Amino acid sequence: MNNDTPTPRGSSPSPMGSSGPQHPDVGLLSDATLDELAEKLAVATTIVGIGESARFSRETFVLRDGLFRKLVQHHGFRALAVQDSAGVAAGLDRYVRVGETSAESALEGAWHPWRTAEMVRHWSGSARSTRNTPTTPYGSSA
Repeated sequence: MNNDTPTPRGSSPSPMGSSGPQHPDVGLLSDATLDELAEKLAVATTIVGIGESARFSRETFVLRDGLFRKLVQHHGFRALAVQDSAGVAAGLDRYVRVGETSAESALEGAWHPWRTAEMVRHWSGSARSTRNTPTTPYGSSA
């Protein structure tokens, strides 16, 4: 895989409630590279673990979000496990499936590294995708 994406500017995630960076397409891998990676993962497995080697990194959030979206939108993946309590996961699940609250509200009790503008954008996008996908929606679990 060829990474032809330039190095992004600013690496710290934005605090929740801030406008945050307005460049969700800026990341460590190009869109074509993410497509290729998602394709290889989807062909080889039914469960993909997307971890991280560092916390509080905008690039990590953007990369994880981009890969997750590719897997959901183009390869039929429908579940997301989150590293948090069952209560937080249930709140995120309700938000994604039915819009019971806002992404910000669903993240209020979450583990501190998840409470960023990037995660709000991730969950907002997940909710839109779920509500606009005619197939079985994906949810979250602890």
